[in-house]
Amino acid sequence: MNSFSGTFEYLDPAGSVIRSGACSLTIDGADFRLIPETGPALAMDLGDIDIFSPGDYRISLKLYTGNSIVLSRLGKTFQNLCREFQEAYHRRLLQCLLLEDLEEIGRFDGFIQLDLSGDGFSGPAQLRICRSNLVILPDTTRGLHWRLSDIESIDFDEAAYRLELRSGTGRIIITKLAKRTREFMECLKSAIHDLSENKAVILHSLFPFLSPDQFMGLTGLMKEGHAIQVSRMEAVHPRIKPVLIEKTVCGSMKPYFDFLEKRLAVKGDFFTGFKMIRPEGQNDTAGGGSNEISGSGNEGTVPEEPEEENNAASDAGREESDDSQPQVLHWFLFPLSTKPDPK
Repeated sequence: MNSFSGTFEYLDPAGSVIRSGACSLTIDGADFRLIPETGPALAMDLGDIDIFSPGDYRISLKLYTGNSIVLSRLGKTFQNLCREFQEAYHRRLLQCLLLEDLEEIGRFDGFIQLDLSGDGFSGPAQLRICRSNLVILPDTTRGLHWRLSDIESIDFDEAAYRLELRSGTGRIIITKLAKRTREFMECLKSAIHDLSENKAVILHSLFPFLSPDQFMGLTGLMKEGHAIQVSRMEAVHPRIKPVLIEKTVCGSMKPYFDFLEKRLAVKGDFFTGFKMIRPEGQNDTAGGGSNEISGSGNEGTVPEEPEEENNAASDAGREESDDSQPQVLHWFLFPLSTKPDPK
């Protein structure tokens, strides 16, 4: 935790100054504190910052409320503050995007042009390739990520030294990676290949009875990090559902699973999915060997008259205990009926 001294301006959405003056600044983990020489102090979560924008010896922070903070007159500490602030902000941004537990493979600085369903952006950005995601942390707008399982094509323009990634109607053009262009491309392709191989290992360990054609049909349906109706999986092979439940729902959670299944809005129509997790996160997620299902009910017992809810998600996933197997979390989603079970 370091403190810095400078001046600040607190601006409204129109750019008018609300407050200003000399101050001290402190970055403490995910917290940012601004203590003026006079007047009330300000403390907030770094996740409240939409845009972190360092400039010519000044730092602009645009908040989610529309207001902004401009820091200046930071003297010789400016570079240190910029570096520390940006690292802390990116770290908190990953937490807010629920990406903190992802294993990072490579980190690159470049220039991106983003086109997503009419929402566009272009500018410098840091790109982080993780085991299951591509994380994009722009300098002047909000961060975002693409799941590697969603990337449909990677095209390289040799003449322009430009990479183009496509996912559905979305497109990302990446340039200015300089000598690291091919390194980025190979790193990304390798991560996508490893994810696909891990998916094949996971699904084959669950369903070894599938024929080659059935297995390819299932891997085409299931994407890492996405939900799929179990009925669609059953259409590939009728044994998939019972085997899936047997191998991924632990005994302590099975009563809850059965209870939620009886409350389904459409009988037999629930969803499942899986996601890759970090090996060192296994103990935190597994909860000491017991899985957790979130839904209506009291801890430790299946309620007789649960509160009515529209949806209940279950993290009924079981991580693979074999070190040679990919670390994975299986989960279920139950769209529940709002009518009490007549039984």
